[in-house]
Amino acid sequence: MEEVVGETGVVQEEVVEEIVAAEPAVDLEAQVTFTQALEHIFAAYKIPLSTKTNVRFSNISVTDERYPLFKTAHEKSLLGASIKPDSFVRCDVYMVMK
Repeated sequence: MEEVVGETGVVQEEVVEEIVAAEPAVDLEAQVTFTQALEHIFAAYKIPLSTKTNVRFSNISVTDERYPLFKTAHEKSLLGASIKPDSFVRCDVYMVMK
């Protein structure tokens, strides 16, 4: 690996290798549930979760700890009330949600 020189100075080869090593490994074969996808998206974009309980989901009760997550997604028109929280998200669906 060569040295990288930028406007702010020189980044040594060892530093670049440390940065690459610190990046989390991505499992390209892993499947992600709607719950996992929504948790990631809302955390990444710092979206506050809804506190309202005026939507009845087919598969999530108002007392379920995931309810605020899915209520927020419903308010943002990301999903409908019949969603199954543990079903897997297809890549094309995730890209639209993101």
